[in-house]
Amino acid sequence: MKKIIFVLMMGMMLNSNINLKAQTWAQPGATWYYSADYIEYPPFSGYDKFEKIGDTTVGGKMCDNILETIFGFNYALNQFTSSSSNQFTYQSNDTVFYWTYNQFWIYAIYSAQVGDTWIFAQDTQSCQPQCYFLVDSLGQMIIGLDTLPIWYLTIYNDYIGSSSVVLIKKIGFDFTMFPNAECVTDVFQWGPFRCYNDSSGLSYSSGIVSYCDSTTGIENILISNNIISLYPNPTSGIITLSNNSQLS
Repeated sequence: MKKIIFVLMMGMMLNSNINLKAQTWAQPGATWYYSADYIEYPPFSGYDKFEKIGDTTVGGKMCDNILETIFGFNYALNQFTSSSSNQFTYQSNDTVFYWTYNQFWIYAIYSAQVGDTWIFAQDTQSCQPQCYFLVDSLGQMIIGLDTLPIWYLTIYNDYIGSSSVVLIKKIGFDFTMFPNAECVTDVFQWGPFRCYNDSSGLSYSSGIVSYCDSTTGIENILISNNIISLYPNPTSGIITLSNNSQLS
């Protein structure tokens, strides 16, 4: 009898450890794609890729090390460009935090209910904006074998007003990867959400692009002296189309 109880206790401890270690954010191999289209100066079109590449210590916390790579066509430079940086997140109980403005801010609260709020990252060194999320309603999404909770939110920002956004567990926000607010009215953040996948087999696409890593630039092709001829004119039914464009 004692052996049976010991075995049952060991099984309960193992299950408890598994649950404690289960990740609901930044799964191994987690990769996110967001659009990176900017029509102001400098005009830019491409995508923003976030990929968990390991773990590291930041601010005394063991964090997910997420490599961010922005890739696209810069119209001002007339060339494709890319740049990389690292972002850091960690999860404590039901709350995910992210590092920006030299401190940790709440990214998401997975136990949040209708009416709950939380403040997101903001540049408090320059001013004191009032920026927060309000939970309007709850839902869920079935992706393969995963049932993921959804929070329908209103984002409030003193400087740019309010708008509706969606947060999906594991996947994140639909409008930008890491929300932050600055004390200017024309601050730009990459978005919206394109795709997500991780090593567990979870894969999801918003469907706004055909390929997660597509770039809608002009592909470095400039057309000059564009002359299109159509003849004969008038015609009895057969026409010839001639394009005398010069590529450079």
